[in-house]
Amino acid sequence: MHRIPFAAPLAAAVVAIAMSVSEQVSADTVAVHHREADAHGFLTLRAMDGRMLATGEQVQTTLGNTVRKRLTFRFNDGSLDDETTEFRDAGRLRLIAYQHVQKGPSFPHPLELTIDARTGRVAVRDIGDARAAHVEEKVLALPEDLSNGLVTNIVENVKPDGLPLSVSYLAATPRPRLVRLVITSGGLDSVANAGVTRQGQHYVVDVRIGGIGGIVSTAIRKSLPRSHIWISTGIPGFLRAETPLGVDGPMWRIDLAAPGRQTD
Repeated sequence: MHRIPFAAPLAAAVVAIAMSVSEQVSADTVAVHHREADAHGFLTLRAMDGRMLATGEQVQTTLGNTVRKRLTFRFNDGSLDDETTEFRDAGRLRLIAYQHVQKGPSFPHPLELTIDARTGRVAVRDIGDARAAHVEEKVLALPEDLSNGLVTNIVENVKPDGLPLSVSYLAATPRPRLVRLVITSGGLDSVANAGVTRQGQHYVVDVRIGGIGGIVSTAIRKSLPRSHIWISTGIPGFLRAETPLGVDGPMWRIDLAAPGRQTD
C-alpha cells in the first residue's frame, strides 16, 4: 500500500494547563523507520453521524532530511483549518517549525499558533476580532520530543515495545503551554472506507491531568478528549482519525477520500 502521510491536527483540542502522567511511560524522540516522500493526498471530515463537514488536502514535499507538509480542511460553512509542519525525518523525528490557523463558524475560538522549534519562539494570535487581535508571544525551552503536527508520524514509526509513549505538546488555549500526550495501543481493527476494508493498528491518544491526590473533577475530565488514529499494517499509512479539531469541539472523523469522490 502506498503511504499517504497525514498530520493529525490535535493542537487546539488539548486543554492548555500543566499536565502530569501517572503511568510509567517512555518520553523520548522517536526513531525514524519509515522515511517520507513527496506526496499529495485527499481527505474527508465528517460528523460522527456521517454528515460531510469539510474536504481536506495534504501536500508534502521533501528536501534532503527536511519534510514540509501542509494540511488544509475547507468546511462547507466557510471555516478553515490550515496546518503546516516542517520537520526532520532522519535518525529521529524532530520538529523544526509549525503553524496552525483555525477560523470561521466551526471554531468558536479562532486562533493562529506559530512555533519555531529552533529558537523556542512561540506566538498565539487570537484572530476572533481582526480589529483587536491579541498576541501572546514568549520564548520557551522546547523539548526535543515536541509533537505538534507529528502525532501520526510518531505512530507510524513507533515500535510496539515502545508503547505506551509520552510526548510533549504545545497547547494554545489561551496561552502557549507545554503539556504531555500519552499514546497507547488499541489493538488491531478492521477499518472500512469507500467500500474497502483494511486492517489497521489502532492508537489511542490521551491527555492526563494529575490533580491533588490524583483526584480530578468530572467537569475537567470531560473537557479532555481521547483521540484515536488508525494506521495500516505492513507499510504504515494513515487510515482514519477520530478527534476534535477545536477547543470544546465535537468529535469528528477524518478518512481518506475515495478516488474521484471528495464531496457528497
